[in-house]
Amino acid sequence: MLVALDAGPTGRYVFRKGVKPMIKGSWEVTADRPAGGYVAIRAELLFAVWWCYERSTIELADVRMWFALQEVVARRCTFESGRSARFTTGELMELTGQQRRASIKASLRRLEKAGLARSRRSSITFPRSIDEIALDEKAEFDGRLALITNRRRRVPVPRRILRWLAGKSRRVLIATTLGHLLRLLYLRNGACRADGNCKASWLALVFAIDVRSVKQGRRRLIECGLLQTQDAPQWYRNRYGWRGAINLQWAVDNSVQRKRPSRKRTLPRQRFVAKRPPPRQNQKLSSRDSNQKPARRTVGSCGKERWGLGEVELAMLHDDQLTLRLLDCAIQRRIVGTGDRLNVFAAAEHALRVGSRNPAGLFVWLVVNRRWDYVTQADEDAARRRLQRIEDVPASLPPGIIAERLRNGIREGADRRSDETGIAQISTVLQQCLAA
Repeated sequence: MLVALDAGPTGRYVFRKGVKPMIKGSWEVTADRPAGGYVAIRAELLFAVWWCYERSTIELADVRMWFALQEVVARRCTFESGRSARFTTGELMELTGQQRRASIKASLRRLEKAGLARSRRSSITFPRSIDEIALDEKAEFDGRLALITNRRRRVPVPRRILRWLAGKSRRVLIATTLGHLLRLLYLRNGACRADGNCKASWLALVFAIDVRSVKQGRRRLIECGLLQTQDAPQWYRNRYGWRGAINLQWAVDNSVQRKRPSRKRTLPRQRFVAKRPPPRQNQKLSSRDSNQKPARRTVGSCGKERWGLGEVELAMLHDDQLTLRLLDCAIQRRIVGTGDRLNVFAAAEHALRVGSRNPAGLFVWLVVNRRWDYVTQADEDAARRRLQRIEDVPASLPPGIIAERLRNGIREGADRRSDETGIAQISTVLQQCLAA
């Protein structure tokens, strides 16, 4: 038995027949036809219009013009046989709110070029199949169209909604209205069915708009009475989305307008530039850690070529001759001066005494930044004793060649197993340099 909740001239709200409702007090919205009549438009054609606008084939004014063409054709559906129709730009200007005939003609040309409509003075025709429309990126279009269930059916779009969409409707409102028409409106057994569920995430995915914009547009449609909400528990809304219906008795109510600020202002209004919300990408969080961990350093090494000293090993700070070569390399690259001999050796002593994790790195930092203020009196005394033990080194080779041979020798012996073996290899390289 059907129980009427709200009987109207053309519609009624009834309980489901023979089906146990998932929600207590759930209802259906059916009507023989919406108030003011309807136009049966294929679902794939409705989405194709939006796709052409999204791919910049047509403009937003052309989308409104397409709805206006659907309305003017529906006005002449009751013409007697033998009577010819006549379409004028003045009628389209009244529906779309355009003030210039040139804009109307430009929109008609773009629609005809895209294959969405062909307008003449005595006839207006629409494509019979999607193949007649110039669609960019057809593969992606088919993927988005596959998200719409029953996409080959005809949607009974109320003519009052057509006239409202043809007016000064915004982009988000048009997309939100089309999404709810595709999800809620059906022609079944000669009657219109206008209730169901519609997820905001689904609508945002199909029409490529932000979820927040969808929810904002839905609130606007509920405020103006186009959509009616049915109470549902939270678990139901999380799983199936918003539950409601399209008001088949809806009429445009100009009294429902947004609150506008008062014209009396004490401060000048700041310039506001409308921006679209950013698209929500990478919704699924990745398990991969994008913050790479630094590579482990060899104990007592500093492999930063940008310091200009090459690779400094811990054994080079213990050996007097190798420390002297580091001094010559630093002087050649103008890191220190010739008068900083005592300071460099004192820095080596300070790094060996203080450095616990990376003495070689501490030595490089002290020399490159010339931080002699960290050197203590004890470090200078130890440096003087080391300088007294150093013998004169023959300068038969330039300091740069000696330093290069030292670095090559250090790299060749980098895989040594003990410090004693490394020191022996460094001494061999040094003897070769001195004998040359």
